[in-house]
Order: sequence, then structure tokens, then C-alpha cells
Amino acid sequence: MAEQTEQRICIKVIKTLLKRRKRPQLWETGDWLLHHDNAPAHASNIVQQYLLKHSVAQLRQPPYSSDIALCDFWLFPRLKMPLKGHQFDNK
Repeated sequence: MAEQTEQRICIKVIKTLLKRRKRPQLWETGDWLLHHDNAPAHASNIVQQYLLKHSVAQLRQPPYSSDIALCDFWLFPRLKMPLKGHQFDNK
């Protein structure tokens, strides 16, 4: 039951992403990839069929890959943005 709930939540998030289209130039050319981890909800048949039906290209994360963390793609850039353009003393 919990796994089905996670799958539904995953599909709901993907639907929101497909509607939001933050970078229209990438959507128009189809030049973007969905990158998510290997969580059971992401790898489930229901979610994979939904992505295939809507022609969503995926960048799958290799199993047990410690050198590729999702934080590198969304968290760290957000943390660095407020610091952009500031000079710091090396003391």
C-alpha cells in the first residue's frame, strides 16, 4: 500500500513538472532529461510506463553510485546563488 502511494506521489510530481515547464527553450527542442535516483517508486513499472507514454527522456542513476548525488544538481547551486559575485578574504 505504501509503495503504491509513493508511486502516485511520484506521478503527481512529474505531472506538475510537465505542466510547469520552467525552461521553455529546452522543452520545445526536447533537449532535457529527467534525473532521479533508483528509489523503488521511481523505478516502478507504473512510473516508467507513465514516463514512456509522455516521451520523458530519463538520465538513470547508476546503482550504488556514491559519486553522483542529487544534491549536486539542485541543492548546491541554490546554496551558491546568494554568494555569486561576492569577494571573500582568505584569512
